[in-house]
This record gives sequence, structure tokens and C-alpha cells, in this order.
Amino acid sequence: MSLTPWTTSLWTVCLLAMTAIAGESRSPQTGTTPSEAAPDDVSVKIERQGDEVRVDKAADGVTLHVHSPSGIGKATVKRTGDAWPEHVSLRLYLKGLESLRIISGRTTLEIAVSSHEANSVQLSLRTKRGGEKSIDKSSPYWTEVKREPVSEKGPPADGCFVVPVPAELFKDNPRELRLEWIDFYRC
Repeated sequence: MSLTPWTTSLWTVCLLAMTAIAGESRSPQTGTTPSEAAPDDVSVKIERQGDEVRVDKAADGVTLHVHSPSGIGKATVKRTGDAWPEHVSLRLYLKGLESLRIISGRTTLEIAVSSHEANSVQLSLRTKRGGEKSIDKSSPYWTEVKREPVSEKGPPADGCFVVPVPAELFKDNPRELRLEWIDFYRC
């Protein structure tokens, strides 16, 4: 078979097309092929139209940025690898946080930030086995909830709630976490 300029061009186009297709198998978020992806990747499914959860990856974990115009919402976060990242943190861009539930299997961590009592924080733990109990700093489920401004110029009231998810919620390596939030209770 002799190669004419036309067949040479055709072979060149085919080779370029195969190279482009191979390059498209790379993940746009991580720059790695799926088999090389880190075990700390997560996916998020939101249950209310208009809500948004953006995932920022870092070397040691992920931060989930939750935006909810209505102030009430739910999301399911699933690990896509064999294990969860070392650190998972939430940044909830809400005006209040009267209720946040982080559900891991049969355990629910409930967080409430009072809008009346100088932003006091209450944490409680609910399990399928036995009721609900308040927790304090001695509990492995304890987490520090902070109110931060979005920018250094803005007041904390215009900021977000930062909630590191306690590692204890990942001890059984659950497939997913469910998040449920309410900024303010309505009458």
C-alpha cells in the first residue's frame, strides 16, 4: 500500500483524534485518570433546587461550601473512593444556623447556634440505639463551630459558619453522610 498525501493526512487526523480522546479521560478536577484518583474524592447530591454545594479539595481533605438561598436544605455527600479524606469541613453561608444535622449511618450529630443567646452553640448526639444526649468538649463527636466573615471587611453576620466534621463520624467508613440544615425556624 502506497501512502499518498491524502492517506498520510487521514492517518495524522486519526492519530490526533485518538490522542485527544485519551486526554479527555482525565478528570477535570484532579488532572488524573480515574484509576489514579485519590481516595478522598467526594460527590454531592442536593435535594432542593437553588441550593449549591461546592467542593474544594486540599492535600489533607475537602471543604464543602454550602449556599442555600431559602435557608433550609439537604444534601448527601458520598465518598467515591475507598476512604474518606483525613479532614472534612463545612462552610455554611447562612444568616443563622438553628439546626444542622450530620447523619452518618445510625449516628446523628445535631448542632444548634442560638440566634438569641450571643450565638451560643449546643451539640447533641442521637443514635438509633438510645435517644439523644448533649455532648461537650470531652466527646470525640465534639467540634468547634465558628462564625467567620466572608471577607475581612464584612461583619460575621454576613459570613459563614465553619464546622469541621468530627473524625468519629467516619470511624466505620460510611458510604455517605447526610446533611440537613435550617437557618431559622419559621412559625
